[in-house]
Amino acid sequence: MDNPVLSPKMRTFLKTVVVLAVYFVAAKLGLKLAYLNASATSVWAPTGIALATFLVFGENFWPTIFIGAFLANFFTAGNLITSFVIAGGNTLEGLLGALLVRRFANGRRVFDRSADIIKFVFFAEIFSTMASATVGVTILCLEGYGSWSLYGDVWLTWWLGDLTGALIVTPLLILWYEEPRVDPKRIPIALLSLLGVGAISQVVFGSLLFPHENIGTEFLCIPPLIWIAYRLGRKASATASVLMCGIALWNTMHGIGPFVLSSKDRSLLLLQAFISVISITALALAAAIAERKTAEENLERAHIAERQLQGKIELIKLLHSITIAANESMTLPEAVELSLSLICGYLGWPVGHVYYVDEDDLHQLRPGSQWFIRDENKYRNLRLATEKSVFRPGEGLPGIVFTSGLPRWIEDVEHYHNFPRAKMGLDIHVGAAFGFPIMIGKSVVAVLEFFTDRPVPPNLELMDSMAHIGTQLGRIIERHQHEKAQKELALLVETSSDFIVTTDPDGHISYLNEAGRAMIGLEKYSNTRVLKHEDFVFKDDIPKLHKEVIGALIDHGHWEGEFHLKNFKTGKPVPVYFSAGILKDPLTGQPTTLAAIGHNVTDIQAAQQAIKESEARFRSVIRSSPNAILTTDDQGNILSGNQAAETIFGYTEQELIGEPFGALLSAKQREKYPFDRAFFQGPQGLRLLGKTTELQGLRKSGVEFPIELSLSSWEAEGQVYFGGIIRDITERKKIESLLRSNTELQQFANVASHDLQEPLRMVASFVQLLSEHLKGKLDPDAKDYMAFAVDGAKRMQLLVNGLLEYSRVDSRGQALQKVDMERIFNETVLNLEFPITESRAKITHGPLGSVQGDPVQLAQLLQNLFSNSLKFKRSETPEIDLSMTETEEEWIFACKDNGIGIDPKFYDRIFVIFQRLHHREEYSGSGIGLAICKRIVERHGGRIWVESTPGQGSTFFFTLPKEHD
Repeated sequence: MDNPVLSPKMRTFLKTVVVLAVYFVAAKLGLKLAYLNASATSVWAPTGIALATFLVFGENFWPTIFIGAFLANFFTAGNLITSFVIAGGNTLEGLLGALLVRRFANGRRVFDRSADIIKFVFFAEIFSTMASATVGVTILCLEGYGSWSLYGDVWLTWWLGDLTGALIVTPLLILWYEEPRVDPKRIPIALLSLLGVGAISQVVFGSLLFPHENIGTEFLCIPPLIWIAYRLGRKASATASVLMCGIALWNTMHGIGPFVLSSKDRSLLLLQAFISVISITALALAAAIAERKTAEENLERAHIAERQLQGKIELIKLLHSITIAANESMTLPEAVELSLSLICGYLGWPVGHVYYVDEDDLHQLRPGSQWFIRDENKYRNLRLATEKSVFRPGEGLPGIVFTSGLPRWIEDVEHYHNFPRAKMGLDIHVGAAFGFPIMIGKSVVAVLEFFTDRPVPPNLELMDSMAHIGTQLGRIIERHQHEKAQKELALLVETSSDFIVTTDPDGHISYLNEAGRAMIGLEKYSNTRVLKHEDFVFKDDIPKLHKEVIGALIDHGHWEGEFHLKNFKTGKPVPVYFSAGILKDPLTGQPTTLAAIGHNVTDIQAAQQAIKESEARFRSVIRSSPNAILTTDDQGNILSGNQAAETIFGYTEQELIGEPFGALLSAKQREKYPFDRAFFQGPQGLRLLGKTTELQGLRKSGVEFPIELSLSSWEAEGQVYFGGIIRDITERKKIESLLRSNTELQQFANVASHDLQEPLRMVASFVQLLSEHLKGKLDPDAKDYMAFAVDGAKRMQLLVNGLLEYSRVDSRGQALQKVDMERIFNETVLNLEFPITESRAKITHGPLGSVQGDPVQLAQLLQNLFSNSLKFKRSETPEIDLSMTETEEEWIFACKDNGIGIDPKFYDRIFVIFQRLHHREEYSGSGIGLAICKRIVERHGGRIWVESTPGQGSTFFFTLPKEHD
């Protein structure tokens, strides 16, 4: 149940987090059903969670329960004091319940026996839950969160809620924690059973049969619980009870079912009492049935032991059978599995296993794959621990047998100090253990071990007899190892991709492997013994075979080299690199066999050709590269250059070769970068390698220009070379200069706009003050002049503000985000409420969705368009409509009005800053609004245009790109 990969501290931390979260959520849900008092509920699952936690993980988890209870109460009702005391009562309740269960009801195994379940109900839960109810209700009354007159009712509700939570939730959690595994064969019937319980519960508690009458249909829930207890056991019984409780609780809370009274609190109390009684009854019945099954199993084991006792008189016959069977086995696994089975059958023991000496480390035993296990579920942990364990000499039972070479019997593993698998924190169900060695000569090659779940005294007669069995099995291992070596050699030869052949002294083929047949085009089952050397050697190489190959074999006994075989299907030569040798008779010294192994070098030759072609392609890429690519020696002298180098610098390749690399740099940088070996061994040169550096290049014409140099180096055959990729960045520098100029202009616009604000305000203010001061002293012309000055200052200020706003579209824009255009439309209409009301305009829109954009700038875009339509209106009521359509790539917006319209020849002009089509006396404005619209749309990656009929209105279109993944 614990993850062996995690550390103990991490496992404890994860358990703490899970328990705290589950307790807090269950508590919050329970307190939602508190009707009589905000802190007292008749449904309190946390009591069961706390008790299960203490029984499974121990009392050290009390802070977790305390914190969960405190947080749930503090964020629901009461104050710091009531929450603290109630949390203490809840924690005390769980600790007291766990203490009583351990003392009187068999601890966490409480649900194994029906008698312990009864003790669990009467000695633990009834008494321990009183502590929380008493402490909680008392502190609520003392702090003024409860009435002393209702003390008894609140106390009863609290106590019954805790009691029910313990009776229903604790069994479910403990039983599933103890045995989380579900038998796959029983899953269908379990699901059908739970489905049946759910259906019957819904019928009963949903009042589906007699919706208007209460005639005791709740007792229909008892038979399915009894059936599940009898058929599926305690875990399913606890699960079905919780399922029934949930359905009943849901219906009762909605005023449905046989337990609905005038008070929800009393309804829940009555319901919980009923569910608790039938649940604990079903659980006790399931435990009783389990006890009976356990008793039957114990009785069966007794019969087996009796039969094994009677079989001891046939020990010699058994050992004889094992010896014969082991000798007749075709493989070592067969012999080991048969021996494990027979010895386990004789002993009446449920588990047998084998450890082998590790082939890679002869001082270590590794677990084998042969097992005999009578109960896979019971001994799952033993198998897991064994398959993860290796033993050195003297370690554990296998290590002791490995060291001594003698059988060893452990009467009781629990009291034996040298049994590591019992100390791994897993319940392996091992009582006694027995092991004996398999011997080859005087060496132990394997250890057979056997286990049972109870202490058993040594069987000395069996231990004495195992020496013979170990020797017989050792012979099987010897035979197996020899056969294995032969099979591996044959497999290696037959599966090799090389040509492997042997011939007799006359040159006739005695063996040719599958790859060799395929290489020369022979059928799989064709007879090769009729062939000789000359038959599969290509005709042009037969003289070489006789003169060079056979001569070298006779003189030196070995030959290596390449010649061509003949493919029988195609008749074409196959290039093969061979290594051949002669085997001689050790007594006479005469040649007996010629053996040769050859590797097809067709792919190698093809690869060499591919390399040549790749080099040609590489040279072609270099020649066609738009960047200059140069190589130099360690003194910086140019060895090669491509076409781009000629174009960029104006030299021919012949003029470049032999020249120093510095000749391509300006005079100033030739002094700084000498580009020789001494330079690149220094810190300045090392900083250039592997990086991109900007320098000043020098054309043949003497013109200096900016370049970007990427430099690398490599070594071949002891010689150091340098390579450089040079890019002409003249155009890029021009672009960067333009970008800087745009940035500086934008900054200038911002500064200028701000700096012009104050002088304009001063001019307007002082002219107005002068007008007031000279009021009555000025003639009409002077008054007009001063009015013109004030109007000019204000218009100038309007232009400055427009210029500032125009410059900030890019610099002050927000990050693009998802924007609801209908919300933007509503905000824009609200901002223009006064001019809309004044002109009695009608502004409508079609369906508007969400787009990706800057919400502030999109609002400004709509406001400028609407304002433009309101300004250039005809005499009738202005009408403006905004619509939105889409294409595969973009959203298209259309802002249509019934204004004065625009002559098509002015379509492009209206989006240019400060461009006006009318005199200020006709229409006010700065001529910047539509220019700002265009800049906003372009910042979003869209476009804007207009379609219009003079005298009938205009439609301004703009697009916004769709967001793509």
